[in-house]
Amino acid sequence: KMPKKNYPIMSWPANIENWPSITLSQPDSVQLQRANQIAADLKFARVHFATIDFIGHRLLEINITSPGLLQWLDSNYNLKLAQKYWQNI
Repeated sequence: KMPKKNYPIMSWPANIENWPSITLSQPDSVQLQRANQIAADLKFARVHFATIDFIGHRLLEINITSPGLLQWLDSNYNLKLAQKYWQNI
């Protein structure tokens, strides 16, 4: 994910092209299988909105209270996912 310019956490001296970034990608078959297993468990626990983060095939985290990717997707792709989610509850 690319923070906005002058974002406090990104204060080291580096050109913007050297800053870390996240790009969207499609999950491979292993990630998809693991995500589906986690999603089934979350659904059983009545969690209906979450993000699942992987690094490679390893699960990094499950974001339930604050899916940060939402803001990034809305900012970069104008998807308005949070708005759509709350309108459909």
